[in-house]
Amino acid sequence: MKTKHFLSSGILLLLFLCFYSQSQTFKIINKTGETITNVKLSVADKNDWTSVADSTVTLIKNQSYQFSIPVISPGCKYDFRFAPVSKSGKAYVVRGVDLCENSEIKLIIPK
Repeated sequence: MKTKHFLSSGILLLLFLCFYSQSQTFKIINKTGETITNVKLSVADKNDWTSVADSTVTLIKNQSYQFSIPVISPGCKYDFRFAPVSKSGKAYVVRGVDLCENSEIKLIIPK
């Protein structure tokens, strides 16, 4: 009986690890009206930025770009930061995007 319980627990753990170790793919869409670059994301309000599309990638108006991240934060909310090419040194942040509900993220310039 102990062997069956041990095997069942091991299988459940293996399934859990496989499910949570896979990457999820998302698409960002540039709806800013400008060419942008240096797109980064962070768990909402943490300001711990990870590059999604670095400075070698530019997205023209209405262009999309796919990216994958390994695990969604339990709260599902992320902030996205990006920089318009025409405004050197300026960066914008779109806050609180729910990646559990959205696989497409439209980047706009916040007002």
